[in-house]
Amino acid sequence: MKIKYKKLKDFGLTKEAQIQTAKLIFMEEVLERMEQIDMSRSELACKLKCKPSFITKLLDGRNNFTFATAVRVAMALNMKFIPILTHANKKQSIH
Repeated sequence: MKIKYKKLKDFGLTKEAQIQTAKLIFMEEVLERMEQIDMSRSELACKLKCKPSFITKLLDGRNNFTFATAVRVAMALNMKFIPILTHANKKQSIH
């Protein structure tokens, strides 16, 4: 089951859990898009003018990336990065 469609029963997650969940959702979207357009990690690194090792760290969660990096990655994949905030007390799915 993909994380982005998994219902979170408790929005009272710790700060670290929320950070990791957001990273996983982002990475899942990036990997899905790379597959759709048949782009390798090396090709993405080339578009971003960075080392392939940076892409590896980014996609396996070892990199604490910024919004600027997320926007650059999204643009390299012909996508938009749109962060969405939701009220912490609402019980709903993360999409």
